[in-house]
Amino acid sequence: IRQHDALGLGHAVLCASHLVGSEPFAVLLPDVLVLDKTARSNGYSFKCLADAWNRTGVAQIMVEPVAEEDVEKYGIIDTANQDHEFFTPFMSQGVVEKPSRETAPSNLAVLGRYVLPNQVMELLENTPAGAGGEIQLTDALNVLAKKGDLGAFKTDAATYDCGNKGGFLAANIAVGMRDEATRAYVQDRFNGLDRFSEK
Repeated sequence: IRQHDALGLGHAVLCASHLVGSEPFAVLLPDVLVLDKTARSNGYSFKCLADAWNRTGVAQIMVEPVAEEDVEKYGIIDTANQDHEFFTPFMSQGVVEKPSRETAPSNLAVLGRYVLPNQVMELLENTPAGAGGEIQLTDALNVLAKKGDLGAFKTDAATYDCGNKGGFLAANIAVGMRDEATRAYVQDRFNGLDRFSEK
């Protein structure tokens, strides 16, 4: 399904409501690459997220710790100042979009991986558009949080924001280095890169 106008992530999700029907559903944002450690199979983090949904029946958000100076770039979850283990689901009190370093409720950033109940579609249908006419998924998630129905799950996977040049380049190199068929080629091409630098 194509979202013809950039009206927010909530609107994009809502575009698929007729396909989802009454089922729970997953949201995976394609501009974020999640690479689990090589000792685990690819998709391990998402499988654990789905398992958390199956065990708890509450919405699940994948999160990762970020540096304090970077919290203003992300949606940050409120964990009531509690510490949490990797790969262990916990309850969240909500999501704050791009808070300042001083007001951020934690350093756990939303990663763009969700498993959500169908109820989210109904919430999005009744979510008023905000700035720029956008409907935000965060608003629906915060309604769930107020009901005690929002969980979170912390991964230690390597993540790459492909929405910027640096992240896109790093993601391609990381994938190339993990693939036996391309690793030697990538290493060979990156030997002597200083020859491209200006003298």
